[in-house]
Amino acid sequence: VALHFLGLLLVALSLHQALGSPSATSRTRQQPPRPNVILISVDTLRADHLGTYGYDSPTSPRIDAFAKEGVVFENAMAPTPATLPSHTTLFTGLSPGTHGILTNRRRKAAPGLLTMAELLRSGGLRTASINDGAYLGRGFGLDQGFQFFDTIPDAVAETRTVATTLSDRAKKALAWLDASPPGEFFLFVHSYEVHIPLTPPTQALARFPVDPGYEGPIGDSILLPQWYRWTNAISDPADARRWIRIYDAAIRSADEGLAEFLAGLRERGLYEDSLIILLSDHGEELGERTGFSLHGKTLFDEVLRIPLIIKFPGGAFAGRRVRNQVRLMDVMPTVLQVLGLPIPENLEGRSLLPSIERPDRDGIRPAIARVGSEQLSIRLPPWKLYREDETTKLFHLDRDPGELRDLAADNPSVLDSLRVATEHMRQIDFQAVGRARRPGSNPALRKKLEALGYVE
Repeated sequence: VALHFLGLLLVALSLHQALGSPSATSRTRQQPPRPNVILISVDTLRADHLGTYGYDSPTSPRIDAFAKEGVVFENAMAPTPATLPSHTTLFTGLSPGTHGILTNRRRKAAPGLLTMAELLRSGGLRTASINDGAYLGRGFGLDQGFQFFDTIPDAVAETRTVATTLSDRAKKALAWLDASPPGEFFLFVHSYEVHIPLTPPTQALARFPVDPGYEGPIGDSILLPQWYRWTNAISDPADARRWIRIYDAAIRSADEGLAEFLAGLRERGLYEDSLIILLSDHGEELGERTGFSLHGKTLFDEVLRIPLIIKFPGGAFAGRRVRNQVRLMDVMPTVLQVLGLPIPENLEGRSLLPSIERPDRDGIRPAIARVGSEQLSIRLPPWKLYREDETTKLFHLDRDPGELRDLAADNPSVLDSLRVATEHMRQIDFQAVGRARRPGSNPALRKKLEALGYVE
């Protein structure tokens, strides 16, 4: 059994080569133009709080409708529960251990990293990023390759008592489209609407019931001072339900912002033939482990399992659902293959098209995740190994989706097989990460991070 698991693991870890794709220079004038690429990241959005992933509260009717027109990946995994390293993986097709950004606070993306925006720009697409700032702002290097870069101004970030919304970002994105000349484009839209602080509008809150007679401390929003005070102190089930109601209402508000954006694309004739990708960078803790609206501390599935929905040009593959495990780093090679652009040989991600077309032949995609250098997990369904310092646990995800029962002692052969990959990943040199500059050296950037609760 041990050899069997080891063999599967080594095969999986060796599958870094990308699928072949036509060269950009092979296109002729007779061929149709490449599709536009629209990438939407709703920060901190849990997959299991969306209707299309089985949630039974009315958080996401527009996302659910969009999902029917695209492909839903039921088991998409983030490489880390933190914004900067996860988005760096999204834009480079590399794992955090390879690109070197292991946490939010340690370093900026290196100029030497080749990003999706740079590749698409070199392929002839106009590029634009319209984001909510902080770890997506210029101070962390993810502006590489973007010709137009709109982020939240310092004055807004420094007084962030009301969350910016996906609707805000969508309006900016549509305005950019209206002001742009005709031609193919790559548009990235990012929102922190379901990230602390949570300030959903009244009409969204009204869709979620409250406990009759509730007299607890939680009102209709969670601002940063309350979050600092309560995140580890919520023990009353009624308080927990109230908190989750606010999180769900924020999702509903973002869902309505997405509807506005998609309607705007349709009005401009840009929806049908565009490649549109909706995803998140990580999930969120809602009382399962160490607190509420608290991510970045652990590697359990509530913070690693993310929504990933792709609508292909012309409605190709509409309605399909992929159960195979996929990774955030697989998005970049997928975009490149759809556009017919060369895929760099060093990418660790692999195009998702095989998972869609022939999932039975796609092979194994191990999902490796990190929190800094201290915690690492390898998810190879049905097993997941979780190592923190010198403690190693093993979970059977089918029988124990909540990751509550450590089966390491009962399955030594499985544990030994997965340890091979764990030890390999722990050989990464972390010294360069520790020497890198910290955000505290930039007062304006520090204000932005304080406004999101990252710096006290």
